[in-house]
Amino acid sequence: MSVFIIPAFREVSKIELVNILSIAEIEVGVTRDKAEYFFLVIFGLEALLKIIAKGFVIHPNSYLRSLWNVIDFFVVLISFTVLFQNQMKNSKVEYSLDVRAVRAVRVLRPLKFITIIPSVHIIMTSIMKAVVPLLKVLYLFSFMIAIYAIIGLQFMVNRFKYSCKNDLTKKFTDQLCDGFINGTTKYFVSGVKCATNESCVVSNLEFNNGIKTFDNIFFAVLTVFQCVTTDAWSEIMYK
Repeated sequence: MSVFIIPAFREVSKIELVNILSIAEIEVGVTRDKAEYFFLVIFGLEALLKIIAKGFVIHPNSYLRSLWNVIDFFVVLISFTVLFQNQMKNSKVEYSLDVRAVRAVRVLRPLKFITIIPSVHIIMTSIMKAVVPLLKVLYLFSFMIAIYAIIGLQFMVNRFKYSCKNDLTKKFTDQLCDGFINGTTKYFVSGVKCATNESCVVSNLEFNNGIKTFDNIFFAVLTVFQCVTTDAWSEIMYK
C-alpha cells in the first residue's frame, strides 16, 4: 500500500477523518471550497500511489480487487465529477451534462470512514460474510410465501370484488360480500347477511385500490407478505 511506501501518507487516515467532520459544517464559503480542493488532492494522490504500487485491476492483489479500495475510488471519482461540474458552472460554459444527482452522492464520502477505523472494518466484513447465509433464509422465506400465495389464489381469486348493492338506490356499500355474479346469495364472507333490500354482486369498488387481493400471483404475494408482517392483517382477514 502507498500508505506504507511513503511515510507521509500514514497521516492520510487523520485527514480523512477531518474531511468527514467538515462535511457536517453548516457554513458554505471560500474556506470550505479550499478545504474541498485540499482533501480531493490528498485522496486523489493516495489513490494514484496505491494504483502505481499495486496495479489497477489486472493482478490478483491489484487496487480494485479490494472492496475497500473500490469504495475509496468511487468516492474520489464522485468528488472529481462534482469538482468538474462546479468549474463548468463558474466559468459559465454551456454544457449538457446534468450532475445534480451526482452532487447528492457526495454524502457517501463518509464511507471512507469504514477504512479508517479497524473495528468498523471488522464489523462491516462480518456483516458482508453473513449476507450469503441470510440469502438462503430469504430463499426459504420467499418459497413459503409463494406457497400460501398460490393457495390464496386458488380459494380467493376475485373474492374481493363483491359488495352489497342496494336494490332501490343501486349504490354499493363499503362492505365486501361473497356471492355469485347473479347475486343469488346475500351473505358476507364473515357470515353476516346483507340487508333485505341488498344483493351481493360484482362492484366497481376496489379494496385498498385493488392491491390487497388474490386476483393474481403478484398481489397475492404482497398480501401474504403483509399478513406475515402482521401489519393490518386483521383487516384482510375480516374482509
